[in-house]
Amino acid sequence: MVDNIWIHKNSQLWDAGFCPVMIDCWLEEGAITVNAANTIQYGGAMLSMPSETYGAVLTIRDLVELGPADAAYTFDALAGKPIVSKVSGSGGVVGEILTYPTRPVQTPSSTAAADTIAERVAGKFYRVGVVRLFGVQYCPVLCDAGTHCSWRPLLYDVSDARWKKDGGATPQ
Repeated sequence: MVDNIWIHKNSQLWDAGFCPVMIDCWLEEGAITVNAANTIQYGGAMLSMPSETYGAVLTIRDLVELGPADAAYTFDALAGKPIVSKVSGSGGVVGEILTYPTRPVQTPSSTAAADTIAERVAGKFYRVGVVRLFGVQYCPVLCDAGTHCSWRPLLYDVSDARWKKDGGATPQ
């Protein structure tokens, strides 16, 4: 395990560290039950808004796995965002929710309108949360484009276009 990396830039050392990957994800929370409208005060106005409850509510700091396999989950239907669900024990943990989930993109008009995955995808009845993916990190690297980028113990030599052992001539 590497604790940190050091980047050489004009004879200075920069500690770039490792950065976790965080991404917006759709939250698969099961069937949605639409409750009767509640009157709420929003600023100076009174609004009548239905509320919804979810079969498997997700919130901040919950561990998640990839959503269940379903034909309705296509790249286009999900606008390129991954879908995650509460850990069931069979899928393996992929991340943790870092933010409080948003309201659904669209609110279903009735419980029957959002009781299947296909209906939730088509109606955009999903909430969004920022998920930190475990086991995936990136590292910002500062480079002197004229010579090399160093990521100890590897060194990328721009002139040879090859990775080498830091300070050595052995290609990797």
